[in-house]
Amino acid sequence: MPRYHFDIEESGTSLHDEDGEVCGSPQEAETKAKNFAVEMIRHGFNGKTQIRRTIEVREDGGEPFVRVLVLAKVDVERLK
Repeated sequence: MPRYHFDIEESGTSLHDEDGEVCGSPQEAETKAKNFAVEMIRHGFNGKTQIRRTIEVREDGGEPFVRVLVLAKVDVERLK
């Protein structure tokens, strides 16, 4: 089965997934990237009020074939 890599970019900084993960198909890798995006939103704020990241999925030795844009913003309005 092919190995897919999930590279992450945020604010001009790129994290290349050197290890990757085995997936049964490009569609499975895309679904995994979407699930990663949800987890980033769930756990990735660390005191920030906004997340803007990109996950690019590529097969071993290949070019990216799908890009998942992760956008989340938290606004707090104090009423008293």
